[in-house]
Parts: sequence; structure tokens; C-alpha cells
Amino acid sequence: MGSLGSVTALEAYRHSLAGVSPLKAEEERELAARWRAGDERAGRKIIEASLPFVITIAAEYRRWGAPLEDLIQQGNLGLLKAAMRFEPSRDCRLITYAVYWIRAEIREYVVRAYRLVRIGGSKGERRALRAYRRTREEMP
Repeated sequence: MGSLGSVTALEAYRHSLAGVSPLKAEEERELAARWRAGDERAGRKIIEASLPFVITIAAEYRRWGAPLEDLIQQGNLGLLKAAMRFEPSRDCRLITYAVYWIRAEIREYVVRAYRLVRIGGSKGERRALRAYRRTREEMP
């Protein structure tokens, strides 16, 4: 029943986005400027207009074995990070800017989920892992 529930949840999510259409560049710039000025509804609209694109990007990572729902969720987090950093004054669309952040979040998730044993990600963790391997190899 778990997979049936997952498929149903994904279908419901896709259905909820069926009426969402991409914004025109000028409308996006205006909404982004209003959002920067404190209009939360404008921010919600600009982000919601980009959600279907996140599904498209997440689908590219299905072959790594992670559930599509999780990939979409991570991609949505990347979209939110991008939206918070987005500068409407630059001549760039939000989704163009957000692709980097969406992919980065999804890749990080895939790498974490792909390994059963987590390898150190930070410089300090890698140094500790090397020290452990060195001392372990010296043991009789």
C-alpha cells in the first residue's frame, strides 16, 4: 500500500499544479519587486509559477533510485533558496537563476541517499576519516 499512497500523493501534487502557468518576464519582474517590498502574495505567486519546472528537473534524477517525491521536495527547497537570493534588477528570469540551486539540492540529496555509509562531507570530516583509516590499518 505504501507505493500506491506515494503515487496518489504525486498525482495529487501534479494535479494541484495543473492550473499553474509560467509567468511572462515583465510580470515576473514586477512580482519579484513587489515581493522584495514585502508583498508575500507576490512571492507566493512567483514561486508557485516555477513549481512545475522543478518536477521536470527532478525527473532527470530518477535513475539514481531515490523516490521522485523526495527529489521534487528537495528541488522545491532549492527553488526557495534561489527565490530568497533572487535579484529582480538583474536581467535574468527566476527559473534560469534557480536551476543551479534546484539541481544542487537534488544532487546533495541523491549523494546522501546513494551511500549506505556516509562519507565525510566537510574538510574536517574527511580529515577524521583519513586519520581513522590510517590508525586502523596500523593495528595488528
